[in-house]
Amino acid sequence: MKTAERKWRRLLMCVVLLGPVSIHAQENDPRLEVRLLRAAAGQEALGNLSEAEATLLELLEMRPTSPGGILTLERVLRSQGRVREILPFAERFVDLEPSASSPRLVQLRVYAVLDDDDALEDAGDSWVSIAGSSPEPYREVGTLFARVFGPKRGLTVLEQGRVALEDPVLFAMQVGDLLRADGRLEEAILEWGAVLGNDATQVSGVMRRMGEIEGDRATLVLPLLEQLRTPPRTPARLRAGARIALEAGAFAEAEIMAEIAVEDLDDRPRRGFLTALARQAQDVSAPGVELWAYEALLGGATDEAEARALDQRITVAALTAGDTVRALGALQSLADDLPEGDVDRQRALAESIRLRVQVDDPEVRASLDAFANEFPDAPQLDQLTVTLAVQLDAAGDHEGARSLLAGVAGPRSALERAYLYLAAGEVVAAQEAFQGALSGVSAGVATEVITLLDILAGLEGDPLDAFARSAVLAHQGDAEAALTELGVAIASIPRDKRPPLLAMGARMAEDGRLPVRAAELRERIVNDHPYSSEIPEATLELARFKGSSPDSVDEAILLLENLILSQPNSAIVPTARRELQRIQSGVG
Repeated sequence: MKTAERKWRRLLMCVVLLGPVSIHAQENDPRLEVRLLRAAAGQEALGNLSEAEATLLELLEMRPTSPGGILTLERVLRSQGRVREILPFAERFVDLEPSASSPRLVQLRVYAVLDDDDALEDAGDSWVSIAGSSPEPYREVGTLFARVFGPKRGLTVLEQGRVALEDPVLFAMQVGDLLRADGRLEEAILEWGAVLGNDATQVSGVMRRMGEIEGDRATLVLPLLEQLRTPPRTPARLRAGARIALEAGAFAEAEIMAEIAVEDLDDRPRRGFLTALARQAQDVSAPGVELWAYEALLGGATDEAEARALDQRITVAALTAGDTVRALGALQSLADDLPEGDVDRQRALAESIRLRVQVDDPEVRASLDAFANEFPDAPQLDQLTVTLAVQLDAAGDHEGARSLLAGVAGPRSALERAYLYLAAGEVVAAQEAFQGALSGVSAGVATEVITLLDILAGLEGDPLDAFARSAVLAHQGDAEAALTELGVAIASIPRDKRPPLLAMGARMAEDGRLPVRAAELRERIVNDHPYSSEIPEATLELARFKGSSPDSVDEAILLLENLILSQPNSAIVPTARRELQRIQSGVG
């Protein structure tokens, strides 16, 4: 029994003796700080701010110079509206480690929040006075002083840092930002340029800032570009200048700098730069620079696949830039690189012919014939033929247009042939051509053609001639002239035959972007022909037109209500109900 008692006494003595040693070991254990910070973070995340505060106070009692401890306690106290209470801990930290940045930053932030300008100035001056060779005090104090006292005060601190540290371009990005805030844009841009150095690693930051400037950026950036071109210039600075010029909208300068930049570049960096430049040019809508970059890449293409891909990009860029000649060159190059009969060659040649028609190329007919010989079943052939035929007809070469269409079978060419016959007064041939086109056109076009055929079949003599001229003019896009001829036809026929022509005229006016004329024609149907089959569509479209103006909304509602009540079984009534609800909800 006594032996056991002696063992327990010895064990108890060991615990007592080891206890302080264990606690002392924890105080010097760097892992303790990590554990307490994690515990506080967890408590803060759960909203247990008082527990987090207690944990952090325990940490700072043991480690008063814990950066994580003081920064986290500042956040916890700020969340509770008690941020002033962090100041004694920051002062204690500064007393123990005057050069530490964490407590200095805490002091600056808290004094700024408390609007204690005098204390803020004292804290900033105190930190700067012991800065030594460190730029951090100047940077942080300058930033906060600029925010609280204005950009000029921040600039003063940063200039002090430049003098003290004997570095005239120190803080250049920050100085540029403050100069911009002070309205000194020209100086700001030159400061940003000073950040670039020989390797221009911070070009993205400068580009972003240039993009944020309002005003004539393309002019403002010119001194910076001149600075980058001036010796000692490097390929990196020239490349940076090209990208900055693009961002600023100085596209001509961007291309000039890019041309100089790639002169001495090795293949791999050259490719990377040109590819990035082309993409950036596309993003900022500079198709001329994009086109130049892709053409420069084409000169170094390593295989046919890459060359074809670049030709495609060159085509798109050239079309965007309005340079049809270069687009045609790229398309022809692309087609020449592909074997005859290839589907990609077919697409390239078809696009080339489409462009040749646009620029009135005298060789376009020969190109189209060659395309038809190589690809007689190409889906593009019908549309290309029609496009060229329309151009020939508009130029007065009616026979050339008809002969061109005669050799092609397709719904579009059949439709165009019909209009050519109609323009020549050959109504029967036109009707046959319209009938032949019906099976290949869309449902909407088919409906229009059927309506046209019905009207043609119901007219004769002068009214027929006037209506035919009207249909041709509308097809050619001359809505005003078409409506004039249609008016002649309408005035020449009995009253009961007018609704189909009035409805046709309304569609012509709408297609020609003459909404008021369309509404007038539909109003004639509603007022003069209330029992015609054209009433439902005319009423609905007239209501839509009137419903778009606040002054005539009531008329639109009345039109739709009358349509729904008078035509309850019409297929158009559900649409009329939806339109009525839409207009009424807009009024409400």
